[in-house]
Amino acid sequence: MPDGEPGEAYELGRTCALAAECGRDLRRCAQMYGTLFPRAAFDAELYNTLTLATAFSAPWAADRLKVVNRAALWVLAVDRLVDHTATTREQVNRLTRECLAVADGAVPRSAVTRFLADLRDELGTVKEFDGLQWLWRDQLGICICSATWRHTGET
Repeated sequence: MPDGEPGEAYELGRTCALAAECGRDLRRCAQMYGTLFPRAAFDAELYNTLTLATAFSAPWAADRLKVVNRAALWVLAVDRLVDHTATTREQVNRLTRECLAVADGAVPRSAVTRFLADLRDELGTVKEFDGLQWLWRDQLGICICSATWRHTGET
């Protein structure tokens, strides 16, 4: 390795440090939304795996990984609510309606919609988001509908 070049070991270490920092952020984030993230389903291993995957997928995007990780965590929370908490089709429909309403600017009424509103507001601080908010809303609808279909067995 020539003098002055960080080398592969340095880069790998930097990426691991980034993943560790992101993992701490996700644990703090989960604490903010209380019962949305029960320890039995969301343990340290999950946070570490998620953040290692994103850090090694895009180590050059360190400044954007926080929101990416949080969005992935939100999706996992919705999946758990649909697959393991909801007991009726109406509960799933209500969750879908509330999430889409919050995506459109409504006031959140639960931990999962408060988390979504916080994500929406954080994305709103990025100037490019204004022109792409419609796409984010569209993809959010697809994500929620996908969870709903899995729950009901519909295709």
